[in-house]
Amino acid sequence: MKKPFFCRLSFVFLVLSCLFLALLSLASVPGQIEPTPPATLAETLLEGLLEEREMISLSHLSPLTEEEIGACYSTLYATNPALFFVSSHYTLGTSGGTPLYLRPTYRFTREERQEREAEMIEKMDEILAACGSSLTEEETVARLHDEMIARFSYDTGRVNYDAYSLLETGKGVCQAYALLFKALCDRAGVACECVPAFDANHEWNRVYLDGTWLHLDLTWDEADSTPTYVARHYFLMQSHPAAP
Repeated sequence: MKKPFFCRLSFVFLVLSCLFLALLSLASVPGQIEPTPPATLAETLLEGLLEEREMISLSHLSPLTEEEIGACYSTLYATNPALFFVSSHYTLGTSGGTPLYLRPTYRFTREERQEREAEMIEKMDEILAACGSSLTEEETVARLHDEMIARFSYDTGRVNYDAYSLLETGKGVCQAYALLFKALCDRAGVACECVPAFDANHEWNRVYLDGTWLHLDLTWDEADSTPTYVARHYFLMQSHPAAP
């Protein structure tokens, strides 16, 4: 026996209503349809760089100046070891003088980046193993400080600015030292930051030990060290002489 027409119509209406409600609930999930873009310039740039985007949109942010973008980009480049595959050079796309997007320059392909990340991890683990195990955080910091000074030398040609280049060549400028030291501390579970002083054209680190941030300068200690002596003249300081 055939169902009455109004029953078939009610069934169709019920199915369509269910589909509509399902789509409505899906659209109401934050980020499900259109992910919310990062709220700050630093977050936007970092996310775009780590994802190796060809073009990073800035249009969702408040109007920015080229100086603000440059300062933020330089800080990220100088303080994040994971950005070793990013060049310091970029171009801006503007409209009426307002920057709308940033186009980064990458040093490696995605495959090359992955290979070098694996190399970095292997070499960092070698350094950490040489420092020993069952150490306190302060002992870990001290061993890493001494091990890096013993293994690396300052790049007087000022070519190597990132952690990977320092590991690969054995030479680097202050920024490379600071970035690698942070990467090693991160891997060892020690809170560490890079401290760039752009006005002084210098960079060092600070570590968080026993509730206090303390500064250490690898390249200044490297300059005072000899093949048989590792200097700790700029180790665990309350403040740094080059700080503004």
